Amino acid sequence: MDQSALVEHQIRNGSRFLANFVANGNPIRAAFWLNIAEDGWFLVVATDTFDSLGSTETYRAALR
Repeated sequence: MDQSALVEHQIRNGSRFLANFVANGNPIRAAFWLNIAEDGWFLVVATDTFDSLGSTETYRAALR
């Protein structure tokens, strides 16, 4: 089984994303990296914004 490493630029970009997300008023309850074997690494974020504003507005906030 081939295992890919989470590289430094992904960690740095993930940290930058989380800092900006919080700075824009989106509280984070939890965040972690998830490795899906076929697809690679994904940053998973749990936020109350999803419950209060819904999925569409949460994704818009993430894209900002």
